[in-house]
Amino acid sequence: MPQETSAKIIATAERLFAHGGLEGVSLRKVASEAGVNSAAVHYHFGSRDALVEAVVLRRMVRIAKRRGEMLEALGARDNAPSVREILEVLVLPMAEVAERGGRAGRAYLRLLARLFSDRRDFTTQVIMQNFGETHIAIGSLLSQALPHVPQRTVHRRTMLAVEATLSTFADPEPFSVAEPEGAPPVTAPEIASELLDFLAGGLCAESLAAESSTAA
Repeated sequence: MPQETSAKIIATAERLFAHGGLEGVSLRKVASEAGVNSAAVHYHFGSRDALVEAVVLRRMVRIAKRRGEMLEALGARDNAPSVREILEVLVLPMAEVAERGGRAGRAYLRLLARLFSDRRDFTTQVIMQNFGETHIAIGSLLSQALPHVPQRTVHRRTMLAVEATLSTFADPEPFSVAEPEGAPPVTAPEIASELLDFLAGGLCAESLAAESSTAA
């Protein structure tokens, strides 16, 4: 019973936070929507941040597991992976959440996008404390695949890739708007493929800052 109550609170908080933002939703509102009293929220989680962390971890555990499997498959190969193949480890598990999780999955990605925007330090800390090895491994592979790009630049571009992925799958509507009238809905795998092409191009790009400065 306590585990069921905790799961109900987390699922409710995920939905409310995704649509109303962290500051726009009180713990009392979460309790009311979950059908429990406010004391139950404090009993199970103790604080707003602890509840937010539980919401983040709820689906991120499965995402991290999938990423670990993909990294293991890349490591078992004889040849070095391409930048696009490494980025698949970041992108495809999120695409799967959007595709298989339906509206709830997209709500979760929308919440992550909000957290990265509004509470980046907190969100990064939660993810690195729980899944740091996976993200370090991805960063290391990208640095090895991009010897011509400074490591700091690789890190910054990787963060941009994460944010672009979250934003894209949290709200894929722009892809549908660009389609001809009457065309079938664009699928998550199709979106992922185009996104990967875009991100790989950005990660591999030479810096144009020096060139622009010289031209000026």
